[in-house]
Amino acid sequence: MEVAADAAASAAGRHTAWMLINLLARQAAVVDRVTVVCPDGVPLHGRVVALASRDLDFGSALLEGAQAIGSVPVERDAQAAKGSLLLIVGPGPPITGALRVWGERAWGGVSGREVMSADPESRLPLGPYAAACLASAHVFKHVRMAEGRSVLPCAAFYSLWSFAASDAPPSDPSATGPHDVSMPVDVVVAGTGAVGSAWLHAIWATPGLTGRAIIADADKDGVDLSNLNRCVIFGHGSIGRWKASEAKRVCSDADVELVPYDGPVGDVDDRPPLLVSAVDMNTSREAVQALYPAQILSASTDGMRAELLRCDPLAGAPCIRCFNRPEADVPDEDLRRRFLAAVPERQRELADASGQTIEEAIHWATEGTCGYASDRLMDRMRAAEHGTGAFAVGFASVMAGAMLAAQTLKEGAGDGPLTGIVSRAVMTFVDPLALTNAPRAYRRDDSCPMCKPGTIEHQIWVARYEEHLRTGEGGWNDRAA
Repeated sequence: MEVAADAAASAAGRHTAWMLINLLARQAAVVDRVTVVCPDGVPLHGRVVALASRDLDFGSALLEGAQAIGSVPVERDAQAAKGSLLLIVGPGPPITGALRVWGERAWGGVSGREVMSADPESRLPLGPYAAACLASAHVFKHVRMAEGRSVLPCAAFYSLWSFAASDAPPSDPSATGPHDVSMPVDVVVAGTGAVGSAWLHAIWATPGLTGRAIIADADKDGVDLSNLNRCVIFGHGSIGRWKASEAKRVCSDADVELVPYDGPVGDVDDRPPLLVSAVDMNTSREAVQALYPAQILSASTDGMRAELLRCDPLAGAPCIRCFNRPEADVPDEDLRRRFLAAVPERQRELADASGQTIEEAIHWATEGTCGYASDRLMDRMRAAEHGTGAFAVGFASVMAGAMLAAQTLKEGAGDGPLTGIVSRAVMTFVDPLALTNAPRAYRRDDSCPMCKPGTIEHQIWVARYEEHLRTGEGGWNDRAA
């Protein structure tokens, strides 16, 4: 990976380079090593690398941040990047055998063709993060996916302002996004895992934001080893710590006041009208929806797809429980059988995540012993059964979190394109130029009991939503039902 000198000197280039290294350094078993060519002595300027000391120069911060992750080795080379794939951060003409990675304002992407820059000094990190996600996905598909199962286009770009994909950088202001932002936010975030940590990284890195963000996470296990492949504000030193409090520690110098709460979002006092949902279980989505916040934004991932939802009860758009039926519990004996049937690498991963040796985990699976460690192992396996741990990649989580951050800013600005029944945006990395990678109309699940028109719950939700639209307020400190 090479960071061009003009890119390193620009705000957009620094954001792009760091998030790309952040993602590549977490792709264990996909990336063997990352070699970085980067100019020496470039000032960091602003909040770029959350996992590094703020007083380092840019190149040193990249290395320290990558080493804090503690997964894939990252090294600097003063002369030439080594490896089977060459990624060049920066705009410019095409280079044979290399892929350019570039993002600015709210758009970003990868290209084997020429890439032009119009605003490299924009300090908005959204476009750079989109570029890093597309480049990281390109690496993943190149290594892991068989020919014919995915698309590796010559060029692919995505706008986090229009939520649309294209094969060239956008030029229309509705897709490029602003040069910068200046606004207050008042939001409560449910979940500080993969998607929530990406949302927070974007909010932390964006200058011009003020206000507060209450960050709540009820995961009793806190940060564990399995989180490090996709939670971009956590490093190896975060393991064992409560996620919300650790997120506050890492991003303590944000302009937005961060208020951590290590528990369910429903137990937070004085909740703002806007709730950002980054939870990853359907049971958690149901619990969040049961609070009926005035306004809900939600983002999630499914394999190699990132998805954003803006809830609008007036238009008949989905609530976050729609199409997300709560998971059924898996009996303990089934989990033990599945553990014994798993490949040794998966067994060891589960044992490590629960704080057990592989011998202790096998003993639990064969003898049915119980205890705190075995409870953690079963929780981890149940999560995998429900999809959160079965297949998760960092670039999908960061894209979902960046989409969520962009929509958070757009709510404050009263900007489109998500409005009314046009409530859903998707980014599918298997084919980054798919026509479905665009905003779409999306209607509620007719079988969902939590947003059925005519119910008391729906009436309460509509009243809160209307008050929020009218006044910017919308109390929801008591449950609707």
